[in-house]
Amino acid sequence: LTRGIFERWRRWFGAAPPASTARMFVGMLLASLAFLCSSALQSVVEAGPAGSVSVLWQVPQIFLITLAEVLVSVESLNFFYSRAPAEAKAAVSALSLLTVSFGDILCGLLYQALSSRLSLTMMLLTFS
Repeated sequence: LTRGIFERWRRWFGAAPPASTARMFVGMLLASLAFLCSSALQSVVEAGPAGSVSVLWQVPQIFLITLAEVLVSVESLNFFYSRAPAEAKAAVSALSLLTVSFGDILCGLLYQALSSRLSLTMMLLTFS
């Protein structure tokens, strides 16, 4: 999806496609928007009776978080891999994935520390 969009970018908009860092920034914004959508949906779920909200309301946030994942993770790996010297490509890719692992651990610890104090809606707002 993103490859097709960025390959046609010049024809559609008459300008060069955005740089990798700009794509990663948009991906982070989309991830935040996905968590805001999750928070809004969770508040509707908590306010209404059980089973009153269709599971299909999760589709927009799943789409947004998937697009964000592509724009952040794939672009960051491509960014680091393309700029690394040939001897360090594997090490740079491994370091990039290691930082993702540290971020996952940090989010898990934050969730464990806050889950007993905040509602699920507030947790999703915190992570957005």
